Amino acid sequence: MAKCPNYPFEGQTRYKGTIAYDEKPEFGKGRELEFRFQARSQSGLLIIKSEVDASLENILGQVNEATEPDFRIYRRLSPQRKSLWKFIQEANSVVEVTIIDEQGEELTLNEIDKDRDEVIGNYPIEDATFSYKYEDENILVKYASGSLQIDADNPEATEYIIQLFERDVIYSE
Repeated sequence: MAKCPNYPFEGQTRYKGTIAYDEKPEFGKGRELEFRFQARSQSGLLIIKSEVDASLENILGQVNEATEPDFRIYRRLSPQRKSLWKFIQEANSVVEVTIIDEQGEELTLNEIDKDRDEVIGNYPIEDATFSYKYEDENILVKYASGSLQIDADNPEATEYIIQLFERDVIYSE
């Protein structure tokens, strides 16, 4: 299994499962969906793997229905601003970052009329696209509104990025 250096959650329990359910459509015919999930005991991270694009709210609703009443999963991750910036800056390549300025407007780094050093670490990130390298594979990573999407062919590469995120963003809080 892939392992990033200085990983702080060594030995955490990983609860895994599969849930299948019928998605209720707004229009037309519904579909049966199946997804795998993993909840990590120490970092509190919930990882969802699905072969189809599905509503995250529906998936979380299904997970919450399948678990004990006192166990609830909430959608929005709210990482510390500086730790998320650090995670993105340490990537091999940064494609795009959208921030929220003082007026609450979403702007890309190229659109903001300030020196990058003033922006980086000081403004909240709405979304970002960047890539890390694991062995010979470039892994595209997308962060948007508290969710992280990792596009990797190799499961070890995916695990490596998850561990970097846990170490640099979750643990640093």
